[in-house]
Amino acid sequence: MDAHRHQSLKTQAGRFALTGVAAAVLDLALTWLLQVGLGVFDDFWARSAGWLAGTVLAYKMNRRWTFGAKSSKRRFSATMLTYVITYVANVWIYRRIFALLIDDMGKNLALLLAFMVAQAVATVVNFGVQRLVIFRRAGGRF
Repeated sequence: MDAHRHQSLKTQAGRFALTGVAAAVLDLALTWLLQVGLGVFDDFWARSAGWLAGTVLAYKMNRRWTFGAKSSKRRFSATMLTYVITYVANVWIYRRIFALLIDDMGKNLALLLAFMVAQAVATVVNFGVQRLVIFRRAGGRF
């Protein structure tokens, strides 16, 4: 078994958080660029494109570095299903908060705050599912 599989909850959570920061920076930058900077997409399409780019980066980093797991079709499928569920929640929360804040705060601050809240909710759900279901150790123990 890979040495990463024996990492503690604290180590995995720390790595998951660092991976999440890298993915979130990519996600936020692309969302802002497409929605505000270039103005080529509305909030749904900009957020979707940013989320997709961040998700691909997060999956690759988490599978290899955070959880030290080998690639498998089952893990990939389960992870993608988890990401789809968190995507729906993330975009729904983002759009609702953005719409509530834009008139009072303007596009940039509304985008940032909506992004942060939506991302926080999705991250907690995502880590729990990945650690407890997708990348669990043999025998169910961590």
